[in-house]
Order: sequence, then C-alpha cells, then structure tokens
Amino acid sequence: PMPGTGPLTDPEVERIAEWMDRGGGVFATGDHAELGSWLCSALPRVRRMRKWTDADGVPPTTTSGRIDTTVPQHTVNGHPFAEFDDQSDNVPKRLRLRRFALWDGLRISVAESFAPVGMRWAPHPILCGPGGPIDILPDHMHEGVVTSSSELVLDGSYVVGGATREEFPHSAKSRPEEIAWARSGGTTTTYEQHAPGASITVRLQEVPTIAVYDGEPVGVGRIVVDGTWHNWLDINLLGVGASTGHTGLLGSNLERVGHYYRNIAQWLATASSREAIRNGLFVHIIANTGGWAESIGNSHLMREMARDVLGRWSSECTRRGWIFEPWWWTIALQPSEKISALLLPPEDELQERLLGAMATAVYRHIPDLEPENHRGDEEDDPDRGEVDADRERVLEQHRRLGTTMAAARTEELRAVVADLRRSLEATHSFVKRLESSLDAAD
Repeated sequence: PMPGTGPLTDPEVERIAEWMDRGGGVFATGDHAELGSWLCSALPRVRRMRKWTDADGVPPTTTSGRIDTTVPQHTVNGHPFAEFDDQSDNVPKRLRLRRFALWDGLRISVAESFAPVGMRWAPHPILCGPGGPIDILPDHMHEGVVTSSSELVLDGSYVVGGATREEFPHSAKSRPEEIAWARSGGTTTTYEQHAPGASITVRLQEVPTIAVYDGEPVGVGRIVVDGTWHNWLDINLLGVGASTGHTGLLGSNLERVGHYYRNIAQWLATASSREAIRNGLFVHIIANTGGWAESIGNSHLMREMARDVLGRWSSECTRRGWIFEPWWWTIALQPSEKISALLLPPEDELQERLLGAMATAVYRHIPDLEPENHRGDEEDDPDRGEVDADRERVLEQHRRLGTTMAAARTEELRAVVADLRRSLEATHSFVKRLESSLDAAD
C-alpha cells in the first residue's frame, strides 16, 4: 500500500450511504484478488453485489479456477494459446446477455434468460446500443466476478446517522440481478502466466460479469457493478502499454464499448436527469435532420419518419424510454397483472404513434429556438455571466419542449386508449356472437 492510503473510513462510508439513500447512483468495479475492495467492500448493497475480499471468495489469480476471458489468437503444438497481450487486440470477449421479453415499457425477465421462440426481446438498457445488443467487452487474464443471484445476501443491514436501515428494502419488489455472463477458460486452450514461458490450463466456466440494482421503486439509488476494471483501461481499449502491433479495440467494437459507458452514466442518473438527457437528444435529432417539412401535417408520414430517423440515431431502449418511462409501470400496469393475460395493441404501432406525435410537437417549435452562444475558453471568459445566462436560456427552452413533448404524448395516448376501447367493445360483441352461434349449434 502507498503511504497515506487505506480503506474508506466509517464517516466516508456513511457519507456515501447517505448519497445512495437519497437516490444517488453508484458504479463499482475492481479486478483480481482484492483490488477495488478498499473503495467498495464496505458500501451498503454494493458490498453484496460483487466478490471483493478473500472472505467473499474472490477468484484465484494463478490457478486453474481464475477468471480468464482472453480470446486466444495463437496456437502451440496445434492447440489454442492465449498470451497476456491478447487482451490488447481487437478480439474482445463475448457476453451472454439476459433477455428481457417485450411488450415495451416493461422488462419481463424470462426463465433461464431466454425469451420464448418468436418473442422479441431486449437486453438491459445499459447493454442496449444503437447498433443492437452490446454483447462484447475487452478480455483479460484474471478478472473479478459479481455475485450470482443464488448467493446474494438480501437480509443485511447498515447504520446511517445512528439509525439501522434494511440493506435491500422490500427485496421482493426490487433486487439485484445479473445481466451478462462471460466464459472463462477452455478445455483445449492453454493460457500464459506472468512468469516467462509458463502456462496453465484454465477451467471452462461461465460466470456473471455485470449486475445491476434498480433501487428507484423502493426509494434508493441505482447500482451497477462490473466484474473487472479492465473493461475500462487503456491497455485493453487502446493497446497502451502492450507490445508492438496491439491496437486495442477498433471501429464498431470500440464504439459499442463507448455506448456501454454512456448507458451506465445515463441509467445511474436520477429520473429527472434521465428525462432531461433524453429530451435533449430528441430535440437535437429533430432539429438536425431534414425532411420533416414534407411530412408535417400528415400523421402517418410523421410516424414513419420518426420511427426511421430516431431508429438511426438511438437505441431501442432509448426510444422506449422516451415513451414508457416512467408512466407505464407507475400508472398503467398494476403489479399483480401478468403481461401474458393482457390483450395489448402491437408495441411497434403504439411506439410509432407516440413518437410521431412528439416529433410533430417539437418540430413546430424549432423556429422559436434560440441558438446557444458557444464560446472558447469559458474559464477565462470575462463575460462568463453572459455565457451562463445563454446556457440557462437554452436549458429553459429544453424544459419547455420537454413539457410540450409530454403533452403531445399524453394527447396521442388518449387517442390510442379511445381506439383500444372501441376495439375491445367490437371484440366483446364478436365473442358474444360467437358464443351464440356455438349455443345454436349445440
């Protein structure tokens, strides 16, 4: 340990716990052995969601049970061989993702993490990118591991301000879950050890590598834990420090990992911050793409264009967030209801209608937008007060447009509800006629 360093003190832990209990989000990670434990192993909830210490049973680093996700790129005596520097190439590890069956606005966890055949699914929002599911991350020779659901301790407690608090309040309503698994080792692969010329066979196993906790339904902050900080380091991402010729991730691989980072930041934000982020992105997309003028006034064309344009700029999960967070699960669906028992309109149709209405409302206000007054070095700007005023005007514009979007969504949703009610009435009449015909046949 370096002089002056050590685990978080009790007052520091309590300060962070207060932040979490007020709804603040936390991202936590480490690496092999006890790396990361000083910062994370005492934090409520975080301490349970990942193995941080020897007492937790952290994976070994030099024996066959270590978590080695390095994808081999060489052969020795005809068998795959993974070198230490292979973590710095453009061949990342593959992830198996938890699949959440859709009807949108809900994420329904399916048994064995597989959606039924033919049912659309989405990953967790932090693993949802504009190009599809984010199912790769950098590989590494000895990673940490998150705690599996079967091992979670949910009945713990902690003390803040002299008061004892339940660690996972109402755990039946909200509890941590693994959302991605990685494969470690291989039966025919040998792996390089740190000692020159030494190698080892690593046991083949699948381990949970990312876990999340959505504390919002029970009044506390969200949490994301990652199995290894090598998913975030330059030696893996850019090849910094590796031997010559190792480039790190390139192209779409690097871009997908970047979306993983951004998604985590957004998912951990407060509900109001997430709404502001999404609204800002929505306005930016509408204001910076052409073709809207030709479609304005024609609701069908606006719906199709909204689906097409927003689909090219944002992920499926972001588009669902514009529509379904938070009204769907806080207002429309009762916790006891089962989605399979409901007759619902096609999700694509509903999404297209609401996005089209929101896009129409925003587009009509674009001529009223004031451009932001961009400046160079704001720290040395003598007119900093004017810059702040410009920024506040832009933020106020976005707040007004957010209100406009919400109103347009609500108005269109009322129309959807009216259409759905007419459809249900017609369906009820049809079922009664069908029953009558069956009775007559008897």
